[in-house]
Amino acid sequence: VLCRTSRGRSMIPVTVKPVPQNFNSIVRNPGLAFLAQFPNPTREDYKRRGSKIWRRALDDLYFSYDRICAYSAEWVTKKDRSVDHFISRSTNKMLAFEWSNFRLASKLLNEYKGSSTIIDPFQVEKHWFTIDFDLNLVRPDPALEVTLLDRIEATIGILRLNGIILQEKRTNWIDAYYRGRTGLSGLRKRAPFLVRELERQELTEEIKTKHERFLRLTGKL
Repeated sequence: VLCRTSRGRSMIPVTVKPVPQNFNSIVRNPGLAFLAQFPNPTREDYKRRGSKIWRRALDDLYFSYDRICAYSAEWVTKKDRSVDHFISRSTNKMLAFEWSNFRLASKLLNEYKGSSTIIDPFQVEKHWFTIDFDLNLVRPDPALEVTLLDRIEATIGILRLNGIILQEKRTNWIDAYYRGRTGLSGLRKRAPFLVRELERQELTEEIKTKHERFLRLTGKL
């Protein structure tokens, strides 16, 4: 509802960060010891013991990936951050304590994803996910081939990127910019895909007018 015929990116390409220097000693090696003790770990085993191990990597994951959730491409707080296993532990337990399988995710999107298979943000290309600002909904680029379109649609559905919670968050980033609570530089750190699109479409000022129109139409101004 924010602007007509505009498009912006949601899930954006994520560059793989190097393994932290102390990762083996604090996560991988203790994780392998855990698997040796529990060769067929249950959910309760992971919850009581395993999670304490991979959570040791959370600070490194958080700061390495600039505090941005890999799935929403938006800033996540320390309180709401989590380690997501991209390939679920039930699928491959040997990846439960591997840096390459960790994705920084908000607790909410981690919960939505669960053990489902989605598109890996490490493999996303910049034009795959778009936002239709007429309804502020995430869409796949319609020019993509059908198989990829289906995978993107499935990912959008699993992560509930068009649910009211995430839809309102996208609107709130624009509202904060409109009201002067953040500038472009601040917004870039917290919602990088929005800023990239505002700049690409030369909407950094026009979006304020469009958002004000939206507020008036909805009785919020």
